[in-house]
Amino acid sequence: MVTFTAHAVTKLRQQASLANCLQVFPRTSLFSPGDSYSGSRIIALPYSTDDTRDLFQAATFWP
Repeated sequence: MVTFTAHAVTKLRQQASLANCLQVFPRTSLFSPGDSYSGSRIIALPYSTDDTRDLFQAATFWP
């Protein structure tokens, strides 16, 4: 997830853009035994940012 977030932030900076929300798509492995899960959630950020740390923290620690 860190690599994807860093790549997305690089694109934001190249466009001179900021993010004020992000969408995450958690899902279990297709190859793991048992029940599977997939879903998505849009997370509003308290302020617009292009900081990798802020976006990674929001994507990782959403309620």
